[in-house]
Amino acid sequence: MAGKRTLAVALRLVTVVLSLLAFSIMASTRTSAWNAGRYEPYRYAVGVNVVVCFYSIVQAFAVIRPLIWPSSMSRSASTYFSYCSLFFDQVLAYLLVSASSAAASRNHQWVSRFGTDQFSSKINIAVWFSFLGFLALSANALISMANLFSRI
Repeated sequence: MAGKRTLAVALRLVTVVLSLLAFSIMASTRTSAWNAGRYEPYRYAVGVNVVVCFYSIVQAFAVIRPLIWPSSMSRSASTYFSYCSLFFDQVLAYLLVSASSAAASRNHQWVSRFGTDQFSSKINIAVWFSFLGFLALSANALISMANLFSRI
């Protein structure tokens, strides 16, 4: 159980770092004529990465808290928390891959029209961080599912 918690916290923190990198790179990507905020797919990707970053921070604290301050959480409350974690892990993972693919599609369109430049390279890096965050969040969904089925 301790190994599963450690892995869950580590994956949550990896998700925080990856989504933080993705949205900060994408939000700060500008050239003299273009910025990422002008395009809806990039704004969508930034927004989803912000939500995933915040959610992962909250979930990391939720997993760490019982280790620091043991509480008498009832079995039903613990099961409810596992249901919620599984639900939000899956929903946000799907939103993250959707946002990543939308930004990647727009970036591909940009490159096909204007060629590769600093703007498209930074967006490409941000999309990769976002996709890696999706993989970490998906792994968290599997851990949440294992936690839920071990409680039932």
